[in-house]
Amino acid sequence: IGGGLIFSPFFVFMEIDAVVTVATAATCVIFTATSTTFQYLLINRIIITAALFFGTMTTLASYCGVRLVHYVSVRYGRKSYVILIVAAAVGASSVLTMIESVALFRGHGHFGGKG
Repeated sequence: IGGGLIFSPFFVFMEIDAVVTVATAATCVIFTATSTTFQYLLINRIIITAALFFGTMTTLASYCGVRLVHYVSVRYGRKSYVILIVAAAVGASSVLTMIESVALFRGHGHFGGKG
């Protein structure tokens, strides 16, 4: 569990601006992800081509997410919409994790499964 999952709800509860909340959570994620990546890099557990591909895709997705949050913030001026976007992202991540976990449990998943 990274800092973004902890800080975002807390900052929303403390009524800190939603844009500041998202930026702070993203900064926390950068430090957590970087330290873990370097640990795996040092023990040769990273497929560099896959890392470059996923890094590019997540950079593009992050850019689109920031643009969406900024657009919603400026267009509608309501923090609740930005909070809804963050909640939807966390919810989608949770659902996809559950789907992958069930697939792995049944032996049909990508990592070590039959399929």
